[in-house]
Amino acid sequence: EACKLYSADAVRFALADAGDSLEDANFERKRADGAVTMLFVEAEFARRVVNHESVPAKDRLATRASSSPRDAYFVDRAFSNELVALIDETRSCYEAMRWRDGIQAGAFGLQLARDAYRDWCARSDVPMHAGLLKDYCAAAAILLAPVCPHFGHHVWRDVLGETKPMAWPAPGVVDKALQRSYGFLRGTARSLRLDAAKELKALKGKAPAGGYVYVAGTYPPWRKAVLARARACCAANGGQLVEKKALLGALKGDPAFGKEGEFAKQAKLAMQFGSFQYDYAAEVGLGAFDDVLPFSQVDVLNESKLYFSKCIFSGSVLDITIVDLDATDSPPGPEKKYAQASPGKVTMHLFAAAA
Repeated sequence: EACKLYSADAVRFALADAGDSLEDANFERKRADGAVTMLFVEAEFARRVVNHESVPAKDRLATRASSSPRDAYFVDRAFSNELVALIDETRSCYEAMRWRDGIQAGAFGLQLARDAYRDWCARSDVPMHAGLLKDYCAAAAILLAPVCPHFGHHVWRDVLGETKPMAWPAPGVVDKALQRSYGFLRGTARSLRLDAAKELKALKGKAPAGGYVYVAGTYPPWRKAVLARARACCAANGGQLVEKKALLGALKGDPAFGKEGEFAKQAKLAMQFGSFQYDYAAEVGLGAFDDVLPFSQVDVLNESKLYFSKCIFSGSVLDITIVDLDATDSPPGPEKKYAQASPGKVTMHLFAAAA
């Protein structure tokens, strides 16, 4: 009955999403209904990617040719890297029989990566790369095939026109530095939107004429001391991440943050920063404790300047200036704003037009 109502693939998807624990799983009709829509939309997107004859001319995607360079833009490289990471993550989940986690990465995670790539290209007036989009569609078909075999076969054979047997992609090498810099780009877009909302209140009804985005390449001395202590703790633990409790205990006992220490005034902030960086290290690795980021923040921001100018305020373009604090002795704007910038965390100041 459920298969007739939702289709076999949608039922299998809902069952896979029901959970991987030993507890009784619940079949959710809402999830099955959503899967019907999701599978249809993904198949339709694949048809648009290959300019299938069933797609009207007005609905076809304007893309860069498949033969054009795949690394022309930072987001091209980042999107390709995300596909490799999600393929590897999905494989690990399926091999461990964690079906729910598998479709979180192989379906939802993959779609979020595609949507982020599409959003950047649309706001930056850059067509998406046809070859990368076809890679995405092939990955979507393969990663969902163990759960939704009819969908996978349809997209692979009927839409993409592949004649070779479907096979899981060979394991790839994930560029962690590139992944981290892409995370910086996406995180910065979100933080700038939040900062802009606060800055608007300070303008007291005046329309913003532009904004300064402050970028810092180095940490202040007290933060460097926190990172040095974290690296020392991990080195003593055989190069592995220590427990958070152990790291915070080491910071608390560090003479530099004691009552008579050099950074006594920043002791409380040091604990907060150490906790934040620990959580980040648990996500991206011990590189989170480095003094210098493994990528140029200024280069990433400058290439995406048009994207940021369009995404800060929906429906309008904000004239922004990227301010490299390491390259100027007299940054424009208030000190309390640019003093808060640190590696990986930009700050922004909006200003109104001169009266």
